[in-house]
Amino acid sequence: MITKEKPKELNEKVIQGSLIKSYVSGFLINTLNPAAFLFWVATVSAVTVEFSAQTRYIFIFFIVCMSFVFGTDVLKAFLAGKVKNLVTTKFLLWLHRISGTILLAVGVEKLGAAVLNYFKLHPINMMIFALLK
Repeated sequence: MITKEKPKELNEKVIQGSLIKSYVSGFLINTLNPAAFLFWVATVSAVTVEFSAQTRYIFIFFIVCMSFVFGTDVLKAFLAGKVKNLVTTKFLLWLHRISGTILLAVGVEKLGAAVLNYFKLHPINMMIFALLK
């Protein structure tokens, strides 16, 4: 059964919090994230293999990567402050409806593709078969 959940009202005290606590929490979340860890291990491995004898290029590559990551994080923080007035309960309700519809459509398309593949009913194969008759 699907129930409709009402969005909770935001409490200003919860939002403000401690800046140091927020920084440490974000740092630990990003540091202990296995996906981020595996991504950087794979990146370091690939770059080291590609530029094995040229440590200067490896250093430049990672400086550019870290600059890009830092820049996008600063941009996200800046834009979050600009759009906070847009995020209302009505906006969240429509955002959930739209994203749910998109996820449902993609799921139906993938399920349809899997069924067509299972029964070997590919549209291109069916057109070729019809042309050959």
